[in-house]
Amino acid sequence: MAKIKTLDAYCRPRERFIRHGVSSLSDSELLAILISSGTKSMSAIDIANKMISDSVSLFNLANQDYNLLMSYSGIGKATAIKLSAAFEIAKRYQYMKLEKDETVVNTKYLYQRYSLRMIHQDQETLQIVVLNAKKQIIHEETLFKGDSHSVTFSTKDILRIVILHKGKYFYIIHNHPSGISSPSESDVIFTTELVILAKQMEVNILDHLIIAEDGYYSFRHNNLMGMN
Repeated sequence: MAKIKTLDAYCRPRERFIRHGVSSLSDSELLAILISSGTKSMSAIDIANKMISDSVSLFNLANQDYNLLMSYSGIGKATAIKLSAAFEIAKRYQYMKLEKDETVVNTKYLYQRYSLRMIHQDQETLQIVVLNAKKQIIHEETLFKGDSHSVTFSTKDILRIVILHKGKYFYIIHNHPSGISSPSESDVIFTTELVILAKQMEVNILDHLIIAEDGYYSFRHNNLMGMN
């Protein structure tokens, strides 16, 4: 395993950054720049390659706890904090970019907006997104954080929040820590009750979105429960 300083100057990440720009660097090279230095047996690029390989992708690595980052040889507390901070900046940038660029609020948009923060949570979390008559977001709120098996919240309390904020439409979003986005029986029952009650209250649930590592499940896209 060659040290970075033993590589040809044109092959070193920092030199390639200067000569060809940041977009020319691989994920491992970008990570190696943040890691900065290696160990006696591993270069910064070697460490970066192992971290990405173990997590399968840079996306998954960016959602790891900083204590796990410190388990790698050559990654001390300061470097782990630096990496976690860089990952968080990337997430916040993506979040703000979506807010600025996206004009149509739909299921795909909400998946992009919430996936980074919900996919790797070890508890099921229920989120509501309330929209006005123009289908613009007017309120977002985390309603519940439960155990790893289920999420529960009163359908009446959900509708109360929509009406309190003078909403016309709303989305419900929750995650599956199991990594599988398919709805459980309780998810189906919960959604059915919510659709019926929403119609009675003259508001519209646009979708119930389940987020997991394998992607997302949309009740609307699967034509379930006669959703509008």
